[in-house]
Amino acid sequence: MKRMIGLLMMVVVVGGCGKEIEVVKMTNPFTQQVIEEYECYRDEDTNKPIKHGYYKSYYGDKSYKQVGNYKDDKKDGKWIEYYNGKLVREENYVNGKEEGKWIRYYESGKVEVEGNFVNGKQEGKVVWYDEEGNITDEDIYKDGECVEMCEGNE
Repeated sequence: MKRMIGLLMMVVVVGGCGKEIEVVKMTNPFTQQVIEEYECYRDEDTNKPIKHGYYKSYYGDKSYKQVGNYKDDKKDGKWIEYYNGKLVREENYVNGKEEGKWIRYYESGKVEVEGNFVNGKQEGKVVWYDEEGNITDEDIYKDGECVEMCEGNE
C-alpha cells in the first residue's frame, strides 16, 4: 500500500462582503502539525485558490519560517523570514516585486547586509557588515546590475 506523501489541507471559509475568503491550513500528514497557512479566495472560472491576505509558514518546532501578505496572489508589503526563531531577513513587496529596503541579519541579530530594490531589481548601494557592525564591502547597483565596487560579497 502506497503511503500518501504530501500535505493534508484543511480549509475554513470566512463569510463576508465581496469575495469569499478562505483560510487554508496545510498540515504534515504524519504529525498533523500546521506547516503553512494563508488566506485566499477562489478564481470564479477555474476555482483555483488565489492567495489574498496573510501568509505564515512554520518549522517543525512550530516557530515561524516566513510571515507576510499576499494581494491577488502576489506578495505585498513587508515579508519577514526566520531561522531557529531568529529574524534573518526583512524585505518589502509591491505587486509581487521586491521594492524598497531589504536587510539580512546575522544569527546574533546584527545587520549582515542591506540594500534597496526598485521594481524588483537591485538599485543603489548594497552595504555588507561584519559581526561588529563595521562595513566590509559596498557595491553600487543600477537596474539590477552591479556597476561599481563589485569585487566583494555580492
